[in-house]
Amino acid sequence: MKTNYHVLREWFWTHVPEVLLNPPDGLDSMYLVGGAVRDSVMHSVPRDGDVVITRSSLPEAWRPFGHSNTFGGLKIPGPTMTWDVWPLADTWAMRVGTVPPQPERFPETCVFNVDAGIVHVLTGQAWDEPMIQGLRDRRLDIVLTEDLLQRNPTPYLNVAKAFWLQQRYGLRFSPRVDDYIAWVLSHAAEAPTRIWHEAVRHGYLEGIRGAMFRRYGAFQETAVSPF
Repeated sequence: MKTNYHVLREWFWTHVPEVLLNPPDGLDSMYLVGGAVRDSVMHSVPRDGDVVITRSSLPEAWRPFGHSNTFGGLKIPGPTMTWDVWPLADTWAMRVGTVPPQPERFPETCVFNVDAGIVHVLTGQAWDEPMIQGLRDRRLDIVLTEDLLQRNPTPYLNVAKAFWLQQRYGLRFSPRVDDYIAWVLSHAAEAPTRIWHEAVRHGYLEGIRGAMFRRYGAFQETAVSPF
């Protein structure tokens, strides 16, 4: 599977908000992560842009151009999409776990293997082994350690995203993903509704409506939504 990120970096220069290019030397600390990296490998057009920087904080010059996001960073509108940008050290598993804030350790912080990619915007240097392996095998698996997975603050979003990833890329779930979904659904009677809300909020409805979701007994066969 081809992993030359030249096309991804060209896409970055076309779609990145201009404010992220100021100061120019900030690009030395900037990495593309997650979905854009995955879509580049799959020769698809990324639907969003996620960027981390290795500096301890975001430049103050960026703040008037965005608003706070859930990563401890900013959402900044670009020419064609909104970008999420945050300091690498504020990545959840680095902030609360034992993963040091180093680019090469970023893949260990991802819930799913096919999100576990990081590419330097200037050099193209990448750490992406779990992502590449998952896409090659068409297998969705979990990267986080069990301790971090159980403490992860977005279980309902994770489940919604699992079904979306399965549908979009033709993936099969690993036993660990199956067990995680069943565990999340067993937490509370309102779990299906909360998963549905996260799917609506993040554009992950594709897959939620399918038979794979119903196999967990969350919805009745005729259900359109849980509410």
